[in-house]
Amino acid sequence: MPLPLLPLFLSSLSAVWKSAFIVLIGFSLEKFGNYDASLRRGISKIVVTAGMPSLLFCKVSLSIGNARAVGGFPEIAKHLWLPAYSLVVILLGLLCKTLAFRLYLLLRPKAIAPNSVLAFSAIFSATVAFPNSGAMPFALISSLCATSSDLLTGTSPDECAAAGIASVSLYIAALSPVMWATQPRLFKQIASADALSDIELSPPSLSAPPPSPPPASLKSRLLSIPPPVSATLLAIFLASTGLARFYIVPGLPLYAAVFAPLDFFGDVSVPLALAGLGAAIASTSSKAKQDPALLSPLSTPSPPSVAPTPPIPPSLMLLIVSSRLLFVPAFSFPLTLLLHRAFFPHDKLLAAVLLIESTSPCAFQLMTMCQLFSPQTEGALSKVYLFMYGAGGLTMLLWITLALKLLS
Repeated sequence: MPLPLLPLFLSSLSAVWKSAFIVLIGFSLEKFGNYDASLRRGISKIVVTAGMPSLLFCKVSLSIGNARAVGGFPEIAKHLWLPAYSLVVILLGLLCKTLAFRLYLLLRPKAIAPNSVLAFSAIFSATVAFPNSGAMPFALISSLCATSSDLLTGTSPDECAAAGIASVSLYIAALSPVMWATQPRLFKQIASADALSDIELSPPSLSAPPPSPPPASLKSRLLSIPPPVSATLLAIFLASTGLARFYIVPGLPLYAAVFAPLDFFGDVSVPLALAGLGAAIASTSSKAKQDPALLSPLSTPSPPSVAPTPPIPPSLMLLIVSSRLLFVPAFSFPLTLLLHRAFFPHDKLLAAVLLIESTSPCAFQLMTMCQLFSPQTEGALSKVYLFMYGAGGLTMLLWITLALKLLS
């Protein structure tokens, strides 16, 4: 059947433009002085502690709960390909980053200052291993179902879109907890290393060193689990055991009182994160925003002396963007098609979701983590977003067109 090239291009362009427009709003607010670093940090805390957990809890509860209602545990097991494959994509990204970054340091040993290697390595790992698994795939799957539902499912566009969105939510069920469990710790290591570097450069103090903190209790360890991880695990438990039916079904008291408000609040977290991204890009483009006081966390009473991470060299920037948009999909496409033909040859929608997820640019939530845990790297990371999403529209269009051709 002929591929719908023009509708496909327009759907991809629409998905990118929706995100870019909100980024431009944040960019404009920062330029006019209405969106500084303190406000970004405060909104990021709202997104991390409430908005994103609400989004993941509702989407995962709904997708797994509906799968259990339709076919029980066999239907849930069928969708285990989605979270399992997300781990494969993460490993592919980390492998690609390790090989590419080591080769880059070997060929250009003087391109990066020694005190910037850790920060650049963390940015490379985060942006290549963790793609945008929610906002952009949601929009693209809905658009593809509107034009190609006969190819993907053989059902109506609405039924195709509902099944596709549920699949994307299940994909997030594994990728998001792994990202929130690993990346904040990595960004904290950057902040600690920079602070230690500043301490080593300062005159030695004659005062006694501070006492070591007591070992963490079980309660403090549980509270240290990132809220998005806790929300995802709770949603999986409630949906798998059937308890989610008491709050995901419209008309029930808990649906109107709890689920609907949480779902609405969760949907708001994505545009809030996008606006923060635009403001971060604007702040790095203005020399007036280089005051270290603007880069301090909200919890710090006085501005630290940690300098911002220097700009990423153009050659390394090209390598980071190419790794996420070209190299990882080049490895994941053959693997996805092999799994599709061997284990689920009749489920083309599932294969399309897996292919789209592996081709997306980096996740927006990484910027939120950076703003909270390593604000000095915010400028360098925002430039990666600028170039990656600028090129991501074209590369995703090419990859999705190839996916439809292969599936047909």
